[in-house]
Amino acid sequence: MNRRITDWLIRNYWIGSIFVLLCWLGWFLQNVLGTPPYDYFDLVVTMDHLAFYTAGRIVLDPTLPAGSMYDIGFVAEYQSDLFHGKWEALEAFRNPPFYALLYTPTAWLPYQWSALIWSVISLLALVAGVRWLAPDRPRQVLWHAVGFYPVLAVMQYGQNSLLSFAVFCGTYRLLANRRPFAAGLAAGLLAFKPTLLIGLVVWALLDVRRLWPCILGAATTVVILCAGSYAIIPNAWEQFVATLPDNLKFDRFEWWKNHTPRAFVRLLFPSTVRTPWEGRATLAAALVGVAWFVLIWRKHKRDLRAMFGAVVLLTLWASPHALIYEWAIAFVAGYLWWLRAPNRREWVIPLSILWVALLISTDFCRLQVWVWSKLAPERSQVVWEPHPDGQVVILLQVSTPVLVWFGWAAWRRLRREVPLVGAEQP
Repeated sequence: MNRRITDWLIRNYWIGSIFVLLCWLGWFLQNVLGTPPYDYFDLVVTMDHLAFYTAGRIVLDPTLPAGSMYDIGFVAEYQSDLFHGKWEALEAFRNPPFYALLYTPTAWLPYQWSALIWSVISLLALVAGVRWLAPDRPRQVLWHAVGFYPVLAVMQYGQNSLLSFAVFCGTYRLLANRRPFAAGLAAGLLAFKPTLLIGLVVWALLDVRRLWPCILGAATTVVILCAGSYAIIPNAWEQFVATLPDNLKFDRFEWWKNHTPRAFVRLLFPSTVRTPWEGRATLAAALVGVAWFVLIWRKHKRDLRAMFGAVVLLTLWASPHALIYEWAIAFVAGYLWWLRAPNRREWVIPLSILWVALLISTDFCRLQVWVWSKLAPERSQVVWEPHPDGQVVILLQVSTPVLVWFGWAAWRRLRREVPLVGAEQP
């Protein structure tokens, strides 16, 4: 049965390719047919980019303290003024201050030009990442990466996850070239979103005797970024530290876009929201992920492809926030595990199921919200916390159960496979 399904998937790969092309074409037309800075549906183009654009503009404005980028009330008014009152939402900047400096070169431009430039930069980061990940077959692998829905989601939302993708791929390439200190220097760049370091930190703690040059390199990068930016915008660092507890508590957003155990529990059991049970469930899931990682490490500790793929998936699984676009880096794990497998056909079904789950899960939850709005309008606006009169909205997120199954299936396959000693074994 599995062989017939695998053969069918391989023969009909072109169906998925056409679907992907149509999705990218739809995204392109949605943006070009609008009136800048709005798209065809009169929404701000690449909306999440507004958070980074706002922080960059505040840094450039000599009349404003740089720390204003962390004042949510001020930022809401500032963004509303940018769009002459047409913008009523909030795109908050929550990254460390040094990341805001990256956006200052385009922040003086009109928003639509900054968004366009950073969309191009994201695509270039995707190309660069693929070349580091697969230097022998970059075009073929780039096509597969473009067909991975979270990659398209990065472009749709205007997020920065393809920068993360490039950094992960660059770190892998430096490790493969046996340059651990340089790999650590590259990995340290992920400090712009510290949760992206979860898997690398766990790996380093388990294998500190071999990976200490990586740890030293990463620490060097983080110190340079923090100290250098503090010298330029000290007020921003002061406000970042002062508002960090509130930023960590912020959870009023559409959780069905978040694909983690924490999101699964919140959506399926709304009564646990902001209770100790939510934290316990999140911690328990993270510990299960670490245990899974340790099992892989015990057998494949010197197999770079096996370990780096596990690092990426542990990072996403254990993170309290891994939205659909952040799953773009999961492509790294899928490719590395497929590449190292003696029988690559065994990975066709699990990777295809994971692909479908990440494709449909967000919109499946969105559909459930729509159904709630028709069946119980009084509940439709309450999708992230309990309703005051005890009514709640329950949503089933399909991605997390599929991820549990994929982790189990991956471990079964990796357990059977012989470890490849060395960085770039075929």
